[in-house]
Amino acid sequence: MQNWIDLLSQPTQEMLYQPLAVRARAAETNSAFLHDPEAIELCLKLNLPGRKNLTKVSRIESHRIAARAVHYDQIVRRHLQDRPDLVVVNLGAALDTRFYRVDNGRLRWYDIDMPDVIHFRRQHLPLRERVTELGLSPFDPAWPHQVVYEDPGQLLFLAENLFAYHQESEIRRLLELLASAFPGASLCCDIQSRRAKRGRPNHPFVFLLDRAEELKHLEYRLRISQIWPVGSLYVEKQPSLVRLRNRLPAVCRTNQIMVLTFNEPPRHA
Repeated sequence: MQNWIDLLSQPTQEMLYQPLAVRARAAETNSAFLHDPEAIELCLKLNLPGRKNLTKVSRIESHRIAARAVHYDQIVRRHLQDRPDLVVVNLGAALDTRFYRVDNGRLRWYDIDMPDVIHFRRQHLPLRERVTELGLSPFDPAWPHQVVYEDPGQLLFLAENLFAYHQESEIRRLLELLASAFPGASLCCDIQSRRAKRGRPNHPFVFLLDRAEELKHLEYRLRISQIWPVGSLYVEKQPSLVRLRNRLPAVCRTNQIMVLTFNEPPRHA
């Protein structure tokens, strides 16, 4: 039976399938770098290795996707060291398999995405008691009321590979929503620069920023805590040509990961 994703436009299919396919390939090649058996199994179920359009991902883009996934994992694990009872809200979950890679036995997790995506995940990925899946848009103001937590310091929001596919007005709305509903919480997200669309006029990227600091113009209550150019990550894992290209600052910063924090609630005397 045909998957509903196969009925979507080619760029949209690639948006959902490519990160999964690249993670699975990286896990098969070097499981010590990225251990992701769920991605490998799901790829086989969906016959992704046989899809020619997914084999055209460049080496540098493949490294960006794999390195970004590993770095997000490390950020979650660092938060888990401080808060073993961490609550992660995964915005725009798509076909992400991060929970299975980082679970410590106490972690609580929310996957939020459109109803069709959540239905697809329930059909094809293992169910876990501490994972809640919400079939809502990440930009829908209804989902914050369904997140259960004890204090803002327990919360970590993830928005991997989400921003670039949405309009600036939507990103502004999401940042406003997080700042208002979860003051004191942190968001790990990433941006693509204008270079990411160079030579690819039909690519679905629409929100592009060359400087991470430009996000501050969208929401006055956010503070950028940390920034990592993806091209500077795991240099020892980069093929020699990728490493050479990433010496150019503009190439190195094509995709940047950052941690944002929102103004903490006022302290009462």
